[in-house]
Amino acid sequence: MPVVGFLRPGSPELNAHLVTAFRKGMGETGYTEGRNVAVEYRWADNDHQLTELAADLVRLRVAVIATPR
Repeated sequence: MPVVGFLRPGSPELNAHLVTAFRKGMGETGYTEGRNVAVEYRWADNDHQLTELAADLVRLRVAVIATPR
């Protein structure tokens, strides 16, 4: 099962609308989280933490890292 990294500053609560849109977009291309794709979510408090969390996703060997705006 492919793994997608999702990296975003802020909290899950503040970004719920982006997660919803991300899941909808994945569904439109045939991917359903937990069924045929896994998603590793990372939430950063600052730019320095973004770098660390991106490196963590790379170490996990995710297929792609999504960083929605």
